[in-house]
Amino acid sequence: MAYEVPLELPLGCTSSAGSLLVQLQTPTGYSTANIVVNVAGLSLATNADGEVLFPAIDGGSYQLDVRRADLCPGQLVLPALPHAVTVTPQEDQALNFIVTEAGSVSGQLRFAEATTYTFIGGLEPEAEIGLIGGVLVQLRQDDRATRKLTDLAGRFLFEGVAPGDYMLEVLPNLPDVYRLDSTSRPVTVTPKETSQVTFTIERVKREIQFQDDGSLGGNLGGDDDSDDNNDGITLGN
Repeated sequence: MAYEVPLELPLGCTSSAGSLLVQLQTPTGYSTANIVVNVAGLSLATNADGEVLFPAIDGGSYQLDVRRADLCPGQLVLPALPHAVTVTPQEDQALNFIVTEAGSVSGQLRFAEATTYTFIGGLEPEAEIGLIGGVLVQLRQDDRATRKLTDLAGRFLFEGVAPGDYMLEVLPNLPDVYRLDSTSRPVTVTPKETSQVTFTIERVKREIQFQDDGSLGGNLGGDDDSDDNNDGITLGN
């Protein structure tokens, strides 16, 4: 296999330059050849061992990346690219990257089993559908986060996710008569697999008392135990 060496590639070390060796392998240790690596305005392809050597790069900070077209569909590189690298004059540096398959996270916000009656203070079934659409869902790992909005059926999908452990968080805007069974769940993403997660919306259980004058008593305000908000609520004739 022959490589074309750019004319601007320095071929000898100088006092202001350092070298950078980059290696790309699969998680099982197989080499990944013919992937073009870009850094400091230079581009070279990995050899049969998955390695590429930049013998002389001026000292400084750069962004290292690969040509994405050289990766197979669904593949990504870890650590995530572009990757910040600092070249130190007269020093040799080696960086190792893993070429792996991405995974995905799929899920849905749904209501608990529907009841056969209209819950006082809640919404009609047709209006409840609007509660699960357009809800913000966040997939977070350390200080990095990706966000999606649920569709009208409450579904969401994160694709091209790097394998690892994440926290899936739901940021709903629900009336106080509804609540989520959980607003966050840990999720582990594995290569070429889809992790499924479901969040359930429940109606808040409240005690209702029918009084002799036809008015409603008890706790009608969700988690608030005060009766102050119950004045003026009466049954229709």
